Amino acid sequence: MYLSHMNATLNFHQSQFIAALYQENYTWLYAWLIKKLKQQEYAEDILQDTFYRIIKLPPSTIIHHPRSYLAQTATRIIIDQARRKQVEQAYLDYLSAQDAQYNLETPENILLAVELLDRIATMLDGMDEKIRQIFLLRYLEDLNQLEIAEQLQLSRRQVQLALIKAIQHCDYILQTA
Repeated sequence: MYLSHMNATLNFHQSQFIAALYQENYTWLYAWLIKKLKQQEYAEDILQDTFYRIIKLPPSTIIHHPRSYLAQTATRIIIDQARRKQVEQAYLDYLSAQDAQYNLETPENILLAVELLDRIATMLDGMDEKIRQIFLLRYLEDLNQLEIAEQLQLSRRQVQLALIKAIQHCDYILQTA
């Protein structure tokens, strides 16, 4: 009984802290991100992700310098997204190189192409249905993230996260094959 009361008290105080942190720093962090990124839509995504990470902190976390902590958290998110974009680009480059490599004039090249298609089918088969749909719209239909979001009635961020999951899944399959 005592522990549940103590947890409820901690949760209440954390909720109050997060609400105050948000109210006091939202405008500042948004302006800081706009200045740093020069893109309103991207800044809004990073801002949302930053406060989401703050909400997910353990209740015992103490933040002594909120603006510094928020800026550092936002910077880490920007770096993480840049790394994910590099992985995505590397995978696209890999697919492009594989495509250029296969000249289907010889039986050996036909076999290699069939093996590649089999690996791609294995990758797609292991994906969640919605992620697979987004992946195929992006890379087969050549739709951009905003077009996919509009077509599937999702946010651009949801599409972006699904593509990241798809790329990570494909990378895992490639690494274990």
